[in-house]
Amino acid sequence: MNEHFLVTAVCLDFGTFPDGGAATDSDFVDDLPAKIKNGEFELKVGAESLLPENISCEIFNNESTDGGKRHIFKLDHPKWIKPQMEIKPRLTMTKAGAALEAVKFTLVGCKVHKK
Repeated sequence: MNEHFLVTAVCLDFGTFPDGGAATDSDFVDDLPAKIKNGEFELKVGAESLLPENISCEIFNNESTDGGKRHIFKLDHPKWIKPQMEIKPRLTMTKAGAALEAVKFTLVGCKVHKK
């Protein structure tokens, strides 16, 4: 398939799972803790950086004013991801996470079939 993905935003979510069960999307509702907000995030697609290298995770520390997604960073200029490109996220936190904590990053955009 020749489907490309146009990325318009990146989300970073955090959740705590006291029962140790499998995480679902509805479990990622917690605020970002200081160890994440004060950390750095990097996202590479192939050899190119999708976001500026080692950008502060403070960019994800926002609240939705319109009832939409929290912890979202909207790109000023959408970026294309070509088929079969390797996506490499890297999160550096100021201290280690606990065993029952999880971080999830999501790319927001649309799939486009190109000829």
